Amino acid sequence: MGTLIHNRMGTYLPNNPQQFAIRSIHRAFGQRLVLSFTEICHMLNIKVSTGYIYKSQKIFPIPLKKIGNLLVGDARDLADYLDCLNQQRSKNN
Repeated sequence: MGTLIHNRMGTYLPNNPQQFAIRSIHRAFGQRLVLSFTEICHMLNIKVSTGYIYKSQKIFPIPLKKIGNLLVGDARDLADYLDCLNQQRSKNN
């Protein structure tokens, strides 16, 4: 069956490297492809203020774009990053 991973929303999802991240993003935010900076920080489990620090130091893991006054990122980039983290975690265990 594989291991189960606890996400921030309080649910347990199967550890499927290809579908885990995109399913958790769709569960949390629907079918949108663009997520706000706050939503991305929420999925990465970091504070928004920490996210701004990472962005200013150019170490934020997701490419961001500014649309008007909003800072946004692509949900597919977030899913790819979370999948990469999931694969690294499974290799270490």
